[in-house]
Amino acid sequence: MSQTELEELISRLLGKAYTRIVAGNDAETLACLQSWASSCATLSSVDVLGSLPLSCSDIRKEAQRTHQQGKALLVNTSNCSAFACSAIRLGADVCFERLEDTCGSSAKGIVAISLPRKGSAWSVRIQEHIDRLPRVDVGKQDALLLRYRAYEKLWHESSDVALAVAAYLVAHPVVKHVYYPGLLRNQNDSSQRDQLNACAPSTLQGGFGPYIEVALAKKLSAKNPASTNDLLCYRGPLDGRKVYRLDCRHMSVDFLIGHLEVLLNA
Repeated sequence: MSQTELEELISRLLGKAYTRIVAGNDAETLACLQSWASSCATLSSVDVLGSLPLSCSDIRKEAQRTHQQGKALLVNTSNCSAFACSAIRLGADVCFERLEDTCGSSAKGIVAISLPRKGSAWSVRIQEHIDRLPRVDVGKQDALLLRYRAYEKLWHESSDVALAVAAYLVAHPVVKHVYYPGLLRNQNDSSQRDQLNACAPSTLQGGFGPYIEVALAKKLSAKNPASTNDLLCYRGPLDGRKVYRLDCRHMSVDFLIGHLEVLLNA
């Protein structure tokens, strides 16, 4: 079955892949995909950028480990896109990308599922399942293609902003720890490499992403304007401290630092 232009783009970015853009509830689609894969092989799954705290997964190392155990590796690239991580080239057996994260609300419920073109016997069986899923029509995919291509520029620009803001946060007395894939040295000892992010330069492309997580030494004041408090989204507790996430997309360095000054110094 031939691929659309969007499917070909994602396939090329991931590295010699076969991609299908399908419609449906993304959580249900992922659950079905995991079920199909598990019926063919023992499955291990990982997000490129995930967990608490935020860190970059070593896809190549994870693929080697799971393959040695006779398992297949499913990689979720939704929070970075195929532009930022060539997961198939790094050894993934299945890739899952929620296009709403890159293309906006117009892509709600639409996902890209990709497999290596030269995969194992079980991946051939998975492809048969994928080809039976409701495929998004070509007209809709063409509209999403423009948005998807635009995300590459957004990833580059927001990564540059996030790196500058992360450097500011590292020096702030209220911030106990900054978790960002672009900080390749341990915050508490600059001579030591941060093991959480040691793989980031070989896993991510075009920057380290727009997301920063911070552990704070104080509670955020409820008296701040909602627009300021909304900058930091609570993620959960870690080592007795609250961890918050900052999304640097569509914002400038000056805007973010100015509002963070108000928020953190209140």
